[in-house]
Amino acid sequence: MNSKESANPPDAGAAVDTREQGSAGGWKMPKPKFQQTSGYLPKGYAAAVEKKLTEASSDSSKNIAAPQPAEVQPQPELTEQLESPQQLPSPDTAPRAVKYRVGWVYIVLGIGLVLVLLLAFLLVVYFLFIAPASPDGPF
Repeated sequence: MNSKESANPPDAGAAVDTREQGSAGGWKMPKPKFQQTSGYLPKGYAAAVEKKLTEASSDSSKNIAAPQPAEVQPQPELTEQLESPQQLPSPDTAPRAVKYRVGWVYIVLGIGLVLVLLLAFLLVVYFLFIAPASPDGPF
């Protein structure tokens, strides 16, 4: 390090490269830097802080009212929560007659549609890929 770098310490926010190269070119752990302080606060610091705190507390008590706590409703006991609720009687309804003929018609139509689509697909595959090309076609 030169004398300019040692005289001006780096900023606290700036990234500091603490790697140092040893004599063999490998990495070597940097030497620790110890800083000493007197251990005392600056003169008048305690009085200034106390003055600011008293001003802040007197201003806040004048301007801001303390929030009122929300009213808490009585809570049910655990045994009340575990009890089964009263079941209401269900109205008596006669079961409806089920029509099975309509369901069979749709099943037959669906199977027929699937067979028609399968036949169309097979015909397209046959004429495009399997059938021999005839030189004397209709066109």
